Amino acid sequence: MHDELKLREAEEILAAHPLICQAAILVQGDEMAEQVVAYIVGDIDDSAELADPLCCYLAAKQDVVIPGVFVKIDRMPQADNGEIDREALKNATRGGQGSPSPRVMGGLTAVIADTWRDVLRVDSVTLADNFFDIGGQSLAITRMSIRIREEIEVDLPLTVFYDSPTVPGIASAIGEIMHSRHKT
Repeated sequence: MHDELKLREAEEILAAHPLICQAAILVQGDEMAEQVVAYIVGDIDDSAELADPLCCYLAAKQDVVIPGVFVKIDRMPQADNGEIDREALKNATRGGQGSPSPRVMGGLTAVIADTWRDVLRVDSVTLADNFFDIGGQSLAITRMSIRIREEIEVDLPLTVFYDSPTVPGIASAIGEIMHSRHKT
């Protein structure tokens, strides 16, 4: 469980980045498969490999939550009171109507999505796709784990695929492993 104060602190730090205008960080999923997702608005090229630099930017600060997924949106949804409509953000990754259209940025999510496409031999992968629903099985998990070790240099426990079987879930787990490396 992530402390709400720590999430808001990470939002403020992220929003202070020169390329970012607004940021909101949410914990999504349930306790068994929760993921930390950062929604950002800014002067960012869709093809930019900004997720990893943003992780490093946040990791340079002491004791800050590091999102596993960064989603670029065109505008931050506003509630009637003028604050960020966090419920609309949650719907953005579920394809909710009237919500901003999410785009997977570079970095971890792009590498994971590309690897899923290669290993599972599918045409496309979305943030909401479940690994097992699009053809994943135990042999594919082993292949994914090997590719992640080779491409990202992280030894990902195979159980993560069962606990968090989405691109954001896997990215969040990898982000946590990378963050724990920076702490030591």
